Amino acid sequence: MIWYAMKCSWLKDTKTNEVVVVKGLPPTDVSPPTLKCKAPSGVELRPYCFCNLHGLWKGEEFTVA
Repeated sequence: MIWYAMKCSWLKDTKTNEVVVVKGLPPTDVSPPTLKCKAPSGVELRPYCFCNLHGLWKGEEFTVA
């Protein structure tokens, strides 16, 4: 059996390319992974997740309303 899991998830500011929040994901977390945080209105962010089997996942940009 191959064991794999999402290791972490984070949000990056698309204008500055800075990571604004990171969440480690233990194997016991429910699927799909979720990440909640407070961000100022108008900030453009992009979600990322890393899985030790599937690699890096990059989501679509969104603007905080």
